[in-house]
Amino acid sequence: MKKIFLSMIWFCAFIIGVVFAQNPALDKLYSLLDASIQKDPAVAELVLTTLSKYESKVSKSKKVLISQIRTFVQAKYAQYTAPKVPEWFKIMTQENLAFIKDNIHILWEDTSPILVMEFLDFQCPNCQMQHNNQVLNELRNVEFPGQVRTAAVMFPLTWKRHELATQAAESAECAYMQWWIEIFYEHKSGLYANWLVPTMDIIRKVAQNNWLDPVRMQACIDEWIATQSVQIQQQIWRDLWVSGTPGSVIVDTRNGAYRTLRGAVQIEVFMDMIKRLLKS
Repeated sequence: MKKIFLSMIWFCAFIIGVVFAQNPALDKLYSLLDASIQKDPAVAELVLTTLSKYESKVSKSKKVLISQIRTFVQAKYAQYTAPKVPEWFKIMTQENLAFIKDNIHILWEDTSPILVMEFLDFQCPNCQMQHNNQVLNELRNVEFPGQVRTAAVMFPLTWKRHELATQAAESAECAYMQWWIEIFYEHKSGLYANWLVPTMDIIRKVAQNNWLDPVRMQACIDEWIATQSVQIQQQIWRDLWVSGTPGSVIVDTRNGAYRTLRGAVQIEVFMDMIKRLLKS
């Protein structure tokens, strides 16, 4: 017991050291967190408690780092506890549904009973593939016209090869702030069309192509104006058991029944779930 206690003290000290370090060794930390949470998911709670304890003592930029580590920990916890999730539909309360709808951008808001939410990361190849396949557009416009509405939800990952995912997600929110919902989706499409080698130059280029002010876009990202919007969307996924990207949640807004789908899936899988919900 004493050995375990000392190990946990070392573990927390290592996390604190990374947060306060000038050039944090994130790859090493993420690798350690991944292995530790996989072995014992309860470690996630300890890490989140430790991060919360020190969050008020760090600079604004370090708060962003803490938010990124928290997102990684929550995602890994969801991933390694996912087998406990019931295989079929779950139910959310109307209060939870109202909160979700208030904090995401539903395309062509109407009275359609089925809402399909797509949780995405702009540096996720499978997200790009699902976008390019126009799966959600097919569901909304062809297969279930008047019965399905869709929403893209920001779920930027923070580990290796996703270094600009958070800024890209924030740029989409900045586009929404500049010019409402249509440009949010135009910006999303533009990023996936140009996201071969992710850079801030591409974000600015896509913004300019959509008649957005690239200077305002840069300022919006640099000053973390859209950070809170992205963080709220990141919080939504955990309760819905979205453990990776792309992740899709199909909700019957009439009764709160929903189903979570992992990864890029065939349109037939979406259609089967939607038909079952409509019959209910």
